[in-house]
Amino acid sequence: MLPRAVLIALSCWPLASLAQAPAEQPPAEDERPAVEVIKLAYAEAEEVAALLAQVAPAGVTVVAYPATNSVIIAGDPAVLQAWDAANQAEQEQGEQE
Repeated sequence: MLPRAVLIALSCWPLASLAQAPAEQPPAEDERPAVEVIKLAYAEAEEVAALLAQVAPAGVTVVAYPATNSVIIAGDPAVLQAWDAANQAEQEQGEQE
């Protein structure tokens, strides 16, 4: 059961104005930012996020979420895919040497 204050607040909500508000269209699938959450087991999220933020391409956001020791990476899907491909190519080149 909801607390009385919440019920009063909900009953006062101006539903009529919401019904008249124009409906916003959600962004197209290709316009939505990609978000990747990476849970770390053997490193501190704050340290990894700080390092990744230094090398991340423009338009990519890297933040730490200490509560779960995770790193969150968000940005344009095409930019993230290109960054991932470049990193994989660099790893493969390093393994061949």
